[in-house]
Parts: sequence; C-alpha cells; structure tokens
Amino acid sequence: MRGTMGQTIFYPGLDGFCRTYMLTNRQVTPAEFAKYPARLKEENGSIFEQLMLFDKVSFKVYGESIQATFLMNLLGHETFETLIEQGAIGFTLWTPLITHLVTDIPGIVPIQSGTLSSPAHSDPEQSIDLGLNWMKEPLPSHERKRLIKRLLPLYEIPAADLPITRWLSRLRRITQAN
Repeated sequence: MRGTMGQTIFYPGLDGFCRTYMLTNRQVTPAEFAKYPARLKEENGSIFEQLMLFDKVSFKVYGESIQATFLMNLLGHETFETLIEQGAIGFTLWTPLITHLVTDIPGIVPIQSGTLSSPAHSDPEQSIDLGLNWMKEPLPSHERKRLIKRLLPLYEIPAADLPITRWLSRLRRITQAN
C-alpha cells in the first residue's frame, strides 16, 4: 500500500486554484495576484501531502481539464505518467449544479439543482483536449492523442441525479425537523 489511509480522496482545491490563476479569459485581481506565490506554494504542498497520505487522489475538474496540464507541468511528464500507472490519480468531471433564487417567491423552494451539459463540462474527452491547450509547450498531435486516450479511463462523472437526490434528502430532513 502506497499511502497510509488506503482510500481515495476527492480534492477540489486544485480546481479553484487553476480557475483563479490559469484562465486567460478571467482577470486576476491585484489582491489575487499578490497572493499567487504563497497560494502556489500552498497548493503544491497540499497536492504532495494528498499523494503521500492517500492511495488515490481524484481531482475535481470543472470544464476544461486544466488540472491535468498543471500536474504535468508541476511534476514533469515522466512522473505524471508514473502516477497514472500506479493508479494514484484520477479526475472527477464536476457536472452537478446547485442554484438558488435571488428573490423569494412564496411557495417556491429557493434551491434548485441541475447538471452541466456543455461538452467541456460533461464530456471527459473534450475536457481533456481543451485542458491540454494550457500546456506551456504544446504536445505534438500524436502525443496529444495518446495522452487523451491514456487519461480518459481516469475520469469519472457524478451520477446525473446527484444534486436532486442530495437536495431532496436535505429538504426531507428540514421538513421533518420542523
């Protein structure tokens, strides 16, 4: 056993970091920019800690899989490939969606749920392909195709009914408590 916990952990932290600092269509505020060196160090430490403690780390992915690219850039291709071979990493393409009404409407429950369905958010192959666009040095097309094929089995998608099932469970508990 590689880790000490013998289990898989879901790790959402890298998704937030990548979405804050790596998306070019999102402006980083001066306050966020000032925190970047410390956040990068903290994120790197958290990733290595998770890899040491758990047999498998499943990274949350919202949309394009920037996380795989970040990990390849951080660890290098050889180490990244080794982690794939060991079954030490996986990815969860996050499709559940919870929203709420801004204005109260009498008789309407303000919480709603759904599932993201755009290709980047619901198709692992599209997510990986779009994420590879964030590589520092683009891969040759044959290598890119090989990597996509290699990464596909590592992706999981939560059950489509997860948001509504969880919400109804919470609503029943709230109703029963009252």
